[in-house]
Amino acid sequence: MSYNLTPSQKDNVRLRLRKDAVLRPLIDELPFPEERIQLKEVYPSLLRSIVGQQVSTKAAAAIYKRFLMVFGLDGDDDTVAPKPTVLAKANPDELRAAGLSWSKVSYVIAMAEYFVAHPKAEESLRLMDDEAVINELVSIKGVGRWTAEMMLIFAMGRMDLLPLDDLAIYQSIMELYDLNPDAKKRDLKKEMTELAEAWRPYRSVACLYLYSWRHETKRKGGATL
Repeated sequence: MSYNLTPSQKDNVRLRLRKDAVLRPLIDELPFPEERIQLKEVYPSLLRSIVGQQVSTKAAAAIYKRFLMVFGLDGDDDTVAPKPTVLAKANPDELRAAGLSWSKVSYVIAMAEYFVAHPKAEESLRLMDDEAVINELVSIKGVGRWTAEMMLIFAMGRMDLLPLDDLAIYQSIMELYDLNPDAKKRDLKKEMTELAEAWRPYRSVACLYLYSWRHETKRKGGATL
């Protein structure tokens, strides 16, 4: 199921998530978070993700703009990207001069080579289940599990992901469910996984509510809903 939901389907999702007493006030106060999802192709989404790793959003946008200029491209549209066949043969020095670290240069070229070697990857990935997509994407140099999970949620519209390596999700669950901050991270993730079972099959949507809640509390200066 993707996020192109009917009003009735949205009501069913909310009804399911409201069974969690902690999530209930978020569901009641916040709009359905579909506006956070803009389904798009995996290749350009992955490319932007890799270019933007470990830098601010503003810096990532500036670097990506310079990156596009290497190929004579311009535009703020998320779909703008050099073709894999072109990127795979790019001059590494030119990519480095655009602002990419040497590791990112190797990552974007490796990703382009993957899509050249798998010309039907976009279609194939969408036919796979979530774990199969993750296993496939992490085989690409520079793509970790978190990046793969973000692709599943934000590019492919998958509705039952629980990205506990995402700091915002991890911290939100810690705060909202009042988990023991002194516990081992491994044990905390196990506890989070167990409590999130109540969100199935809409764990991604629950996480989107957590993102929205975190954004709102920050906007309000830390006030809780």
